[in-house]
Amino acid sequence: MKVIQLQVQDDYLEDFLKTLPADKVKLLDQTFLDTQKKFVLELEKFQNDTGQFSPYYEEMKEIDDWLKKEENSANS
Repeated sequence: MKVIQLQVQDDYLEDFLKTLPADKVKLLDQTFLDTQKKFVLELEKFQNDTGQFSPYYEEMKEIDDWLKKEENSANS
């Protein structure tokens, strides 16, 4: 068996893979492709504002408020 490296445009990759005979070709980096798909989905969620993303400063303010509350309850 020979190993070759191909560069295929992102929008054509799935169509290209479907044209290859499954019994003759093995994709070596399926994990990368799966991760790439997950990344694209999360990026689309972020861009459409449907994800669970909170800006850094808001997260830090929530943590600070929680720490102050815990400190006050510990001192009471």
